[in-house]
Amino acid sequence: MEKIYSNQHKCKRSKLLCKMCGMAVNYESAEYFMNFVFCSKRCRILFENLLEKTNVKDLFEREIVI
Repeated sequence: MEKIYSNQHKCKRSKLLCKMCGMAVNYESAEYFMNFVFCSKRCRILFENLLEKTNVKDLFEREIVI
């Protein structure tokens, strides 16, 4: 049986985890941004702001061609 921690939703079938807080996320209620999954609009906006402040957003958006 899989452990469910107190900070996680009880989505036993979900394999998606929020990039910011680590909560399990339903496919239907997930927020998506640049191939990352977030549990709420708040977490998505926090992540966007973090990327802008650290000036690494362009690294995620660039495609590396080998």
